[in-house]
Amino acid sequence: MILLCTAVGALWLVHTGPVAVIRIMTTQTEITPFWYMLSAFPILGMLVADLVELLLGSGFSVAALELGAQILVLIVLSNLRLGFNLPMSGHALLVSYFVFRRVFIPPDSSLQNRIELGIALVAFVMIAYPKLVWWTDPITLGMGILVGLSLAWVSRRVREQAPEATQAVETPSPSKVQ
Repeated sequence: MILLCTAVGALWLVHTGPVAVIRIMTTQTEITPFWYMLSAFPILGMLVADLVELLLGSGFSVAALELGAQILVLIVLSNLRLGFNLPMSGHALLVSYFVFRRVFIPPDSSLQNRIELGIALVAFVMIAYPKLVWWTDPITLGMGILVGLSLAWVSRRVREQAPEATQAVETPSPSKVQ
């Protein structure tokens, strides 16, 4: 799933063409490196893989619906950054959401958790360095981290509020509704 998401992301980036650097809310003439743009897709792929695992394990459970909704929110917010120069790094948003979600709601496999957190932390360094050193843009980096943390906290609260979060959501049959 991670490779598939990354490959689809690469194709999308090639199709859409170069993306200009956005410093805070101002579009620059400098072009964002392809590797920088691509670095978001493995993280997105890990979240989609988590969603697929939840769907296969428990169907349309509260946990699966919550993660699916959060993935959509992440994609929408990241695209708002590109389309409307929202003062928030979509990359920092995605990576921080993933990291904080893993801290708040760790997967069953601690080995998987350590490996994926390691990959996410490498991705964070890859995005933070250009943001801070090349583009001197700590504001959007910080905003992305704060919003990612907030969304991960919401995920945690939803899971706490629904202890049976991994059980499939039951839809009543027409005979039970009447």
